[in-house]
Amino acid sequence: MLTFDEEKHEYRWKGIIVPSVTQIINEWCHVRGFYVNTFNPRICIDEEVFDERREEGKAIHLVLKLEILNTLDWTSLAENYVAVLRQFLKWKEEWNPEIRGVEEKLYSVKYHFAGTLDLPCIIKRRPAIVDFKTGAYDMAGPQISGYEQLDKENDNSRIKRDRYVLWLPPDGSTHKFIRLKDKDDWAFFLSRFTQYNYLKRH
Repeated sequence: MLTFDEEKHEYRWKGIIVPSVTQIINEWCHVRGFYVNTFNPRICIDEEVFDERREEGKAIHLVLKLEILNTLDWTSLAENYVAVLRQFLKWKEEWNPEIRGVEEKLYSVKYHFAGTLDLPCIIKRRPAIVDFKTGAYDMAGPQISGYEQLDKENDNSRIKRDRYVLWLPPDGSTHKFIRLKDKDDWAFFLSRFTQYNYLKRH
């Protein structure tokens, strides 16, 4: 059974802690009051700014989830969230996704990792995974390939998923819908997983 501790961002399978997709990729590390990008150390963000952006992104994800579940109270929203939500609804109207779930937390019995899928759906009669982004999405390819594995495994299916980023800027400006096609994304994710497991043992 999979459980999730929201405060610690900690997944457990049958009581045992298992890594998340984002932990495996490990895009950011905390160093002396800053978050440094592990793939490009020249990218360095003050921890207060980083934490503010992360909390803002979490709030936007929650707004989108409530809208998808038809439980959102629009009157309680700050104007900037309304602007983001309008961009989401514009995308939804344009692409007409058949939604299969929202914020689905899944576990891989085969590989022993977990993750949360923002929006598993059907787009143009094809199974797809849409991940909401409000900031940079450099590692979205490997990240969503991890989600694809989770989705296929839990659906008992070998059918390839189309992978997308739905970029929704916090300022409410025009969204972008980006198809991810790099065939090496899954291989890169597995290499990071191998590294994660190696470092954990040493």
